[in-house]
Amino acid sequence: MSCDVENGSPPETIGICSFEVANVMSKTVHLQKSLTNSELSRLKNEILKSNCVKTLVSSDETYLLDLALSKKLDELNFIIGAVSRLEMKCTVAQLQGF
Repeated sequence: MSCDVENGSPPETIGICSFEVANVMSKTVHLQKSLTNSELSRLKNEILKSNCVKTLVSSDETYLLDLALSKKLDELNFIIGAVSRLEMKCTVAQLQGF
């Protein structure tokens, strides 16, 4: 990723862009791993059936699945927003237009 260093911005911009990219990549990998078959199976068969979850949140499995889906969609929306903001900082035309 090329940040705006060529246009006279300070070299620190590269460090900030690198940190932002690493953060987004980390969140993306975490989201991807949480959506594997084994993790979804664990969510449905272990976590949602936990007595603690039933007591503290709800015993309605449909509600709990909706809650989990909402959380995953929030994570995806954050990633999409971050990628969109990062592409605006790019000076390479091929990387713009997300």
